[in-house]
Amino acid sequence: MALHDYELRMEKNVIDAGNSGKFLKYVNAKLGRSHTVGILKDSHGVNVTTDKDKANLLNSFFSSVNTRDNNVLPEFPQRVSDGVKLDDVYFSPDVKELNPSSHLVPTDIHRS
Repeated sequence: MALHDYELRMEKNVIDAGNSGKFLKYVNAKLGRSHTVGILKDSHGVNVTTDKDKANLLNSFFSSVNTRDNNVLPEFPQRVSDGVKLDDVYFSPDVKELNPSSHLVPTDIHRS
């Protein structure tokens, strides 16, 4: 309970600060946690603990639930009007000048 309360206070501090740098640092710290796959059980109920055995078990499972490719593409309904191209979309100057490698949040974009 104390850890949960601490995390709530940290999140509130980040939100109240109104600082995008602080927000991104907090989000990246949350996303940066490494997680491991816990103990799994095989079809015989035996615990699987090594990374290699877990990978093989998961591979077997996901292979069993997938379908084989029959080289027939499914039909998808058209979702845009005929003749629509990306060239037809207007991007404001603010969007055109954004650096794609920057870490902006929407509030960092200032309109003139």
